[in-house]
Amino acid sequence: MKKDLLIYLFSEAFVKLMPFVLLPYITKMLGVDNFASLSIYRSYASILVVVLGLSAGGAISRYYYKYSFKNINTLIYISNFWIIIFGVFFYIIAIFFGDIFLQMAVISASMQGCLTACLSRYQASKNSRKYMAVQVVNVFISTSITIILFELYESSVLNRIYSLQFAIIIAIIIALPKTKKIRITYLRFFKISKYILSYGFPLTISSIALVLKGNIDRLIIENTISSQLLGSISLAMQLGALLPMVYLIVNRAITPYVFEKFKFNLGSLNYFGFKQISVLVIISLTPFFTCLVIPNDYLLNIFGHGFIDIKYFLLSYLFSYSPQFLVIILTWKFLYFSFNKYILISSFLSTAIHLLLVYIIIDYSVYGVPFVIFVSTLFQVFLLVFFSSKVRKLDSK
Repeated sequence: MKKDLLIYLFSEAFVKLMPFVLLPYITKMLGVDNFASLSIYRSYASILVVVLGLSAGGAISRYYYKYSFKNINTLIYISNFWIIIFGVFFYIIAIFFGDIFLQMAVISASMQGCLTACLSRYQASKNSRKYMAVQVVNVFISTSITIILFELYESSVLNRIYSLQFAIIIAIIIALPKTKKIRITYLRFFKISKYILSYGFPLTISSIALVLKGNIDRLIIENTISSQLLGSISLAMQLGALLPMVYLIVNRAITPYVFEKFKFNLGSLNYFGFKQISVLVIISLTPFFTCLVIPNDYLLNIFGHGFIDIKYFLLSYLFSYSPQFLVIILTWKFLYFSFNKYILISSFLSTAIHLLLVYIIIDYSVYGVPFVIFVSTLFQVFLLVFFSSKVRKLDSK
């Protein structure tokens, strides 16, 4: 278990953190204005990958642990079918709006959704080596092609996007289940489709609510501030998002083991006590205090002198993102027992609060926007703790 867990953590960390290693190169090659455009594309893609992904990865993992591995390949192909169908629909809408970045985001999100569904098979079966191989190939290709295009052709936003998309295509080809023949009757297709959509829809709504926090901020303030300030906020937001990204990496790696522990010992549902939470709070604030002692000039030398006020915004986002690990811990119980409606309600209400506060604060100062994430996250934590009492009776069953 420990070996597999370490491999998952390494592969997820490599995939998620490598783009951050590349950030100084990309920011200097693109400049602050083009980086702001890239951040708009990232916001579109981040939201759309949740919508189009249909939470298929979670549905496939749960199917394996609740039922069997027998129909996993069929589940993956049908999941990808629906992801592509929804992707085509959203692409037609994007064409109507005439926004090239929105169109590219739909394509990227559809491909990422298919890749996530394919990778969930390896995660559920604990085939950590194959999982890591696909992830590493994906990052290596995207990074290599980005540098080649930037150096030999043009340092443009579209070339960065094309690099990411080509890498995902290769990763999907490697990860897609290789089966000679799959027989899918209409009844079987209907049952599996119903399972995927019914399980994934509440989680998708919940995930949309989560991803809107931060990403929607950039879209709201896009036309109210200069591209230079937007570029600074986007860079700080992307760097600050390292923290919740680490949370998600750890969560994705340990969720199969958490569910397995729940399966054999329901008494372990509440094994995080006050001391453990206190330690996690201190750990979550470590990046904030570390950034506090880093000179602003040092950050400007790394990313470029056009990114004004980068330290202020980075500190703000590191602090605001810190309590999101509490949301992840509190949702484990609801996910295992399929009480997804409580996650949906808490996410929806906290996002509503988030959007309302953003619209209020933006009229006063853009410098207060990062702290909206902190307030809305604590509100969601309060709601999840309240809802948790409603399912506590399951602990003793």
